[in-house]
Amino acid sequence: MNDEIAKIEAQIKTLNSKKRFFEQEAEKLKSSDFEEKWRCSQEIEKIKNDLDLLYKELNTLQNPPISFRQESIHQKIQPWRFDMQPIMRLCRDEIRTKTKGVIGVAINSQVDKFLENFRDRLLHESNLKQVYKPSNSYPLDERIESPNQVLERLKKHKERLQRQDVFIIVPVRLTEISKANLFWQELCQEFEGQINHRLVAIFGGTVESAFPEPLKPIDSPCFNRHDIVEWMFDFRDFLNWPESCLEQWQEKMLHHCKNKDETLDIFSVFEHIETALNALRECNYQHEEFLENLY
Repeated sequence: MNDEIAKIEAQIKTLNSKKRFFEQEAEKLKSSDFEEKWRCSQEIEKIKNDLDLLYKELNTLQNPPISFRQESIHQKIQPWRFDMQPIMRLCRDEIRTKTKGVIGVAINSQVDKFLENFRDRLLHESNLKQVYKPSNSYPLDERIESPNQVLERLKKHKERLQRQDVFIIVPVRLTEISKANLFWQELCQEFEGQINHRLVAIFGGTVESAFPEPLKPIDSPCFNRHDIVEWMFDFRDFLNWPESCLEQWQEKMLHHCKNKDETLDIFSVFEHIETALNALRECNYQHEEFLENLY
């Protein structure tokens, strides 16, 4: 590709020299030399058209568009695709069947990256299109703000909930069950019967967290080497890389993400996938360069 770019740059340089030559020639001509002036202007116009084509070709080489195949790979490698199928079965049905109102999902995790990707996977599994995902979360943490203040912030979504679903993340740092129950009760009272779409609240916490009692917390998944193999199996045909390269990638991922007990650290898994996605695009999906630059 670098040779092609150099060749086009040389052609552009030559054409620009020719263009300057004819422009200088045109300036030297007397006003009565109509025929010669016209010939020069025609040559300049032709060179400009050739330059436009070359600049477009150069831009394509320097900034290659993402092909359909590359976009397919990019979508299949998304972090939210990593081993969440078992827990999806436990929480997606209500979202599929309930068309409006408040829906709560509780999960035993306070890892931000996991909760964000859990939300994205839930959206994918529910096959929803008109969805808003606030960039900020709504922590139930009285060191930051009271549950009532959180509720006031959530009320700002009421107008939007007439047009589309809203998926929020609620990290739970309350330890008193009565306060968690009161928040859930007031949340339902505020929105049930008042909105035309779903407000899906994903509560994330630990075993010490006080989840609202109507919600039964789901255990977060435990990742291992098998999950890496399964994840890569979904996109190996799209990459069309040698098997040995995928095995090297697996080993690099294991080394970066593995705990002492052979499980994988959840935060490190999603961090690795985001790093890998960026590296793939930077190397234009070439496996040698990808493996060299990954870590």
